[in-house]
Amino acid sequence: MKPYRFSAFSDEVDPDPTKAFNIMRDLAVEEIQMRSVKGVNVMELNDDQIGEVKTIALSLGLKFHAVGSPVGKTNIEDSQEETLELVKIAADIAHKLDTTRIRIFSFYREKSLPNNIYRNLVIERLNMMTDIATVNGVKLIHENEKDIYGDTAEKCLDLLENVNNLECCFDFANFIQVGQDINKAWNLLENRVCYFDIKDALTRDGTVVPAGEGDACIVNTLRKALNSGFEDCFNLEPHLQIAGHSGGYSGPQLFKIAVKALEKCLTLASK
Repeated sequence: MKPYRFSAFSDEVDPDPTKAFNIMRDLAVEEIQMRSVKGVNVMELNDDQIGEVKTIALSLGLKFHAVGSPVGKTNIEDSQEETLELVKIAADIAHKLDTTRIRIFSFYREKSLPNNIYRNLVIERLNMMTDIATVNGVKLIHENEKDIYGDTAEKCLDLLENVNNLECCFDFANFIQVGQDINKAWNLLENRVCYFDIKDALTRDGTVVPAGEGDACIVNTLRKALNSGFEDCFNLEPHLQIAGHSGGYSGPQLFKIAVKALEKCLTLASK
């Protein structure tokens, strides 16, 4: 099979980076999106912990694809200053890991907050965040997620058109879980997607399943992406054992199943 770029949230494999990175290397998943280490969120790692993780990765020939930060998974009316400070912290971590990408979200809201005010506050806040990111030499990558502003493709496009220097990833399962038509999503976002988050889901109840076993049209979408020259990462976020608000977990065996499922999807997409 063609050597595509595979990355993964290493904590999907194992909380221990040594164990996770070795399994990833053996499965030819050579890039890491760092979300947590031994239960500690990436944003809370100290310099020694970051240095240790980087040393382990480099010793195995792996590199870091992005910082999988939780920035933006808060209420839009929470402290603006704290959010902007977190962007600076994430940028510092990204540089220490030799990457320029930081995964972010576009905020929750209280139901009482009117839609138009919510939208305007999100766009204003994200522009402040991308300004800081640009000054610090990093890129913010928006992930579509249920219950935040950018949950549907239309709202993701709204953000991309109104926030300077914002980029996006394309999370199949998260779109399915909000009732988004995947073909429409790809048609709207295909020129703006920098990488894919690979997990599939069932339309009937949102259950997460291996790539190609759900309703997210992954093979067809990957075929379109490859035909249009896509060369970036397929980032594994399988969530096959635990799918929670702050992350997910698959474990070594289910992660292997997830990798094989993605390989099968890409083989079919390449035909």
